[in-house]
Amino acid sequence: MSLDTYTEHSPLNPANIEEIECEPQTELEAQQEWNMELCAKITLAKNQLKYCIEIAEQGTNTLLLNNLLKIKL
Repeated sequence: MSLDTYTEHSPLNPANIEEIECEPQTELEAQQEWNMELCAKITLAKNQLKYCIEIAEQGTNTLLLNNLLKIKL
């Protein structure tokens, strides 16, 4: 990649490449993206809860275990 000079600008230089503007999302697309992010967060939370239940089953904290088991996965 050649460097830019005062009079010449390299078209390969990332600073000289115009950014492609994306079309704004429709409301449906935005909602679908939000739903996918929410599903990913819920999956992570479910896995974390399963892990907490496994830990609680090994320990003596029955109050924690009982409350974790009330959560329906």
